[in-house]
Amino acid sequence: MSSWIPTTYNTKNWSDYHQALKQRGSLSIWFDDEMVWEAQPCGKRGRQQAYSDVAIQACLTIKVLFGLPLRQTTGFMESMLKLAGLNWAVHTMPTLPWPNLQPPYTDTEGAVKVIMTGSAQDPAAFQPHIRSKSRQEALRNRYRNSADELKLVIVRDMWLTGFDAPCMHTLYVDKPMKGHGLMQAIARVNRVFGDKPSGLVVDYIGLAADLKKALAHYSASDQQRTGVDKREAVDALMTALDVMRDMFYGIAYQDALRGTPQDRIHILPMAIEHALTLPVFDKDGKQVEGGDRKLSKKRFMKAATRLITAFRIASASPEAEDIKEEVSFFAAVQAAIRKCG
Repeated sequence: MSSWIPTTYNTKNWSDYHQALKQRGSLSIWFDDEMVWEAQPCGKRGRQQAYSDVAIQACLTIKVLFGLPLRQTTGFMESMLKLAGLNWAVHTMPTLPWPNLQPPYTDTEGAVKVIMTGSAQDPAAFQPHIRSKSRQEALRNRYRNSADELKLVIVRDMWLTGFDAPCMHTLYVDKPMKGHGLMQAIARVNRVFGDKPSGLVVDYIGLAADLKKALAHYSASDQQRTGVDKREAVDALMTALDVMRDMFYGIAYQDALRGTPQDRIHILPMAIEHALTLPVFDKDGKQVEGGDRKLSKKRFMKAATRLITAFRIASASPEAEDIKEEVSFFAAVQAAIRKCG
């Protein structure tokens, strides 16, 4: 067997070659001189934030990009601003502006929250961030509201799957993820919302290879889609609701929804029994005589799941807001049937 002979290249355009090697080490950073560097007064009591969120993000990006300690990041930013001719101050404390980023420990205020699970045995520093289910749900509702001041949540696993907030637009990733979990995490910011066509993923650790592998499990059309069209989502929701309304024709559940809580409690057993006695049909489209509660249950549960899924996708639309009470009623019927087995 002959030995391998390496390929040799004759470089002729030396000037371009040298310029390309120099360009590899070239670094260009632009600062917009109209950018708001110092934070504006928020009008609340207590210590005010000294630097804007944009300024803090710029410093922390440089820190992560070059792997610098905090003090060195401060010096690096000062030198760059000086070279750019910008008379902007940089925090001189070892922690940069971190003290101003500390989230309030009340669930009803603050722009930054840490979302985590834990127990009473965890360190004292963790305890303010360990919440009951009701407190967790309160934060979820805040984050779904685009007008709320809550803008940034720090998570490890929670909220990366099974949580939808269509207004969420950016995901900063610094943990390894693969397969379905990676696709689910990306989907958190990929919902269509208002003028937002898709989301942004800021990758700090290099997930491109894992993302390519994850995409291999999806069809070509799935890979190309960046979100669900808003109109399509609303149409799917209204179609699923029409199917459910047809199933419950003759049941005065809408009157109960407009009534008192007692009216809703009273109508629920009637709705459950109706769902379990829905007419069912064979493969030829003929109604099964005598009925079959298992088949009726299967028919209702499938339709309810379709409705709830469509509602979650279109939850940011005005149409979804108008029918949320009705969807909640069908979800309650489904939950009661599932609980009873």
